[in-house]
Amino acid sequence: VEALPGVSRLDVESVRGARVELLVQVEDPDVQLPAIARALVDAGLGVRRLADVEESLEDVYLDVIGRAR
Repeated sequence: VEALPGVSRLDVESVRGARVELLVQVEDPDVQLPAIARALVDAGLGVRRLADVEESLEDVYLDVIGRAR
C-alpha cells in the first residue's frame, strides 16, 4: 500500500487478533481508496471497511509540531 502512487503515509492504528486497522494518508481519496482496496485484496487480505476521514485542525497541528522536533 505504501508503494501506491499518491500514498504519503501509512500507520498501523491497532491490531486485534486477525483484525488490523490502518490509517493511510492520500492525496485524492476518490482515486486512491479503490487502488488501496485492490492492493489489499490482491495481497489476500479481506477488507471490511474503507472510509474517507478528514483530519481535524488539532491533528494537523500536532503532526506539524511533531515533525519539527
